[in-house]
Amino acid sequence: MHILLNGQFAGQRATGSGQYFENLCAALRRAAPDCRVEAARPPQRLGARLDKLWWEQVGWPLTVLQRDPDVCHVPYFSGPLLGRIDVVTIHDLIGFAIPEYSADPRWRAYLQLMARAVKRARLVIADSQAAADDIVHYLQIRREQVRVIHLGVHPAPKISRAETDVHLADLGIRRPYCIYLGSGDVRKNIAIAIMALAQIDAADRPQLVVAGSVPNAGTDLLPDHAALAGALGVDDWVVFTGPVSEARKHALYAGARMLLAPSRYEGFGLEPLEAMAHGVPVIAAACSATPEVTGGAALLLPPDDPGQWAEAIRVLGSDPIARAELIDAGAARAAELSWLHTAQQTLSVYRELA
Repeated sequence: MHILLNGQFAGQRATGSGQYFENLCAALRRAAPDCRVEAARPPQRLGARLDKLWWEQVGWPLTVLQRDPDVCHVPYFSGPLLGRIDVVTIHDLIGFAIPEYSADPRWRAYLQLMARAVKRARLVIADSQAAADDIVHYLQIRREQVRVIHLGVHPAPKISRAETDVHLADLGIRRPYCIYLGSGDVRKNIAIAIMALAQIDAADRPQLVVAGSVPNAGTDLLPDHAALAGALGVDDWVVFTGPVSEARKHALYAGARMLLAPSRYEGFGLEPLEAMAHGVPVIAAACSATPEVTGGAALLLPPDDPGQWAEAIRVLGSDPIARAELIDAGAARAAELSWLHTAQQTLSVYRELA
């Protein structure tokens, strides 16, 4: 079977779509060595936005026509309005579920264009049942067209305490600390973690390490979390690392007391599973896809009650039995979800069409 994937996000591992593309391609080649797995990348000539639109609506459908694969797959929310469209993966529908994310009329128009395009797909892959429900609700795609395939997580690399300590020292992090890893937009709900921290006595308070691109811009979509920490008197307890390398990310997981995942909306969310693979217990918001993804192996809390988050942080910091139970459950959950399994299920979708 000849499989052709749209490589718009090739090499962009800092994005969720880029991680999905890279991991899926590699796993497909392992799962089906007898298949020909190709990726077609867009040219770079018109500027990022124009290149992307031209590729999606002209370059990609022409490439599919020329190469004539058995199955073509767009591994993110996109598709051509004309031409062949077999499989599309939709990771989430933030712009539809949270209107503030589509306030820009140009972005809103693009989302509506893509909504029309993906309805033409023969089959749609969703990262979670929660994402599938949104696809049916917001895009009016028939449920029988949608296949739910969970993402995978890699086994955690072995990192020595000495190696971890080097990264922590570089960033001014002291143990114990909680880690949040992700972006800084408002749906990620970092504020609840900072407010919880402020409710913990200084003697029992861990640091909070906020790792990832968190601009603290002070806008509706990008709140100023640094200002909030200052206003609550915990600015010395919150470390904003900025974007981190893969090596540093693994070191931060390895040294963490726990992961905080307070996001209000996720189509999947890999960070809780990555933490579980590292043997780090997880406290997460009980909403969107997170309960499904964590599979009973995280401590789930309301996304808007800092008192409950503060108490959970205290408990996990002081109760070794509760901590060990979550670590064991998390390790078992992470072991259930591999990229090889994701690829095998994706191949089953391809075979429905080939």
